[in-house]
Amino acid sequence: MMNRNALKWITYLAGAAMVVAFGIPAADYLINRGDTQYTSYDANHPTIAAAQAAAQNSLDHFREELESAISTDEFTLDVKVFTTRGSDEVVQLESVRFLGADRVSGRIIHKPYNELRGGMQKGDYVEAVVGAVTDWSYRDGAKFRGNFTTRVLLKLQDERTQNEVRSRLHENPLP
Repeated sequence: MMNRNALKWITYLAGAAMVVAFGIPAADYLINRGDTQYTSYDANHPTIAAAQAAAQNSLDHFREELESAISTDEFTLDVKVFTTRGSDEVVQLESVRFLGADRVSGRIIHKPYNELRGGMQKGDYVEAVVGAVTDWSYRDGAKFRGNFTTRVLLKLQDERTQNEVRSRLHENPLP
């Protein structure tokens, strides 16, 4: 089973780093609802776009690891889906599968911030085109691979925070 606390910690720090990166007050970009923290950011920002492109460019590696794994419990994808407002939201998926060459599916891990098209909620299975993948992660031994957005934005955090997150990530996103 995936260590949800480690994954939430990585997600939280990525959000905090985005606030620092863009100089936006935390109240505007870190939103708490119950036990879930949400992060709002500009996906077109060059730093974020580069991290997402790196995740897309290495998605074949993720797929190979997923398909050869004995257990896929600790593989996640971040995928862009549409909201009822016409905007998009990134949701994190577990129980990930590739459906042919151009589609992925998985179960939504966290409660979405916005109302999603089709009424999708935490625990629902979602299908998306491969081009909607914004990041990926899997456990390799005691640490995680992937997490491209976190790695880029981590450089903006204080030393203590950097060390804590780095202790959960392999030095390189790819082996």
